[in-house]
Amino acid sequence: MHNEFTAIIERDGDWFIGYCPEIPGANGQGRTKDECIDSLKAAVSLILMDRREDGFRDLPDDALREVITIEWTRSPSGMPKVATDLKQKAGRE
Repeated sequence: MHNEFTAIIERDGDWFIGYCPEIPGANGQGRTKDECIDSLKAAVSLILMDRREDGFRDLPDDALREVITIEWTRSPSGMPKVATDLKQKAGRE
């Protein structure tokens, strides 16, 4: 599975501190920028795995499970292209 997220990296003394705004609670740190990014990747992975496992607990036997794929880019206005397309179909743009 391929996902892309934003890494915000800041310097704090001798350390690099990072977080991912799309994934609340995902933080990383390291003595180098690369160590910080690796730490942040690990945090994001652990959070997503935990959320996935939690979401599948106690599903009813007759529940359907489908995989969906979402592709999006930003429009010139900064809105995700998927949202812009939906607004156009609804006649709001």
